[in-house]
Amino acid sequence: MPYNGGIATHSRKVQVRHKQVFGGLTSELGRSIRDGSELTGAPGQPRRTSNLYFSWIDRFLAPFRWQIATNVSYAPFVEDAVRGQRFRNGGPHSLKLTILGANRVLAAVLERFRNA
Repeated sequence: MPYNGGIATHSRKVQVRHKQVFGGLTSELGRSIRDGSELTGAPGQPRRTSNLYFSWIDRFLAPFRWQIATNVSYAPFVEDAVRGQRFRNGGPHSLKLTILGANRVLAAVLERFRNA
């Protein structure tokens, strides 16, 4: 095999792996915000009516650029527990804990693909 062929093959494999890792990372971060995660300690969104839970929409803006957002007006109040609410399932600070734990999520995703 010519030397350039080996570099091209390796480059394609690296690009595919980057896409897989990025997809796994965004999936885990979205799961952490919506459902909670053992990696970040986030409790997930409260589901009294499920309106907030289902309002989180994620989208890819560019090849390696991702955004998750909600348009629910009371989302910041739930996130910060402004009124001192108590939740039976889910709870406050899911977004903040997910952001703080993003490095742990990345490490877990990398480990998953390293062992694959």
